[in-house]
Amino acid sequence: MKAIAKQRNIYSCHHQGFTLLEMMLVVGIMAILGGILIASYGGGQSSIRSQTQIKAAHTEMEAIRQSLLQYKRDNIAFPLSPTTAAHESPADFNFLFSPPDSTSSWNIEYQIGWRGPYITGGDSGQVDIGDDLGFNGSGDPTNQTLDAVTGITNAKRLQRGIPDPFTYTAVNNNTFTVCSSESTSNNQCLLDWRFVGEDNSMLPHEKFGRPYLLFDLGDTDKARIVSMGRNGRYDGEPIANCATNFISSGSNDDLILCLY
Repeated sequence: MKAIAKQRNIYSCHHQGFTLLEMMLVVGIMAILGGILIASYGGGQSSIRSQTQIKAAHTEMEAIRQSLLQYKRDNIAFPLSPTTAAHESPADFNFLFSPPDSTSSWNIEYQIGWRGPYITGGDSGQVDIGDDLGFNGSGDPTNQTLDAVTGITNAKRLQRGIPDPFTYTAVNNNTFTVCSSESTSNNQCLLDWRFVGEDNSMLPHEKFGRPYLLFDLGDTDKARIVSMGRNGRYDGEPIANCATNFISSGSNDDLILCLY
């Protein structure tokens, strides 16, 4: 009997020790999985959050592409700057929301003309952007010039734009530093947003997406939609042709979608 009791005690000790090892193993696995999840949501390029934002941008850019193509089918051509005020900057999407002018309404006999809005889902907002950014992709959206006579900044204010999913604060004029306070004359910050209908005296959103950009709309080989990407700054430049969609690599993480 004593031998049997001794064997039972030994088995009990072994069983308890095995259970403890199992528990330690489970806790260890949970800790590893928890660390993976935290890293995934931490904001790195390979994180779940980052990939979700990129996929959202891809979806939005494709929707913009389809809207632009429909506009082109209806109106034959885009309102190209600098010959028209209907498209004032690469961030200006107003012609998709409102007719460029009073003569562009839909003509039922010829089946041409404006019959938008081509973008639905509510008002996107108004963004301020530097005048240094060219319609061919050259320049910098955070730079603006000063009028030689008046000394007033020539930034493009209150452009009817569409924000991408990558939210950031506004930046100071001529420098990529955080602009923490905007004046009521709206001449301090760039890449800042206001609601449609608000004027310069209204304070902008504290944090919002960067505006999508349209380049070379008059050139079928180069026409493209661009997001400033995960880093929130424009890394691009003029291109020879638009042969690759959704470029995002290296220091240039801009997302590019060819129109054609």
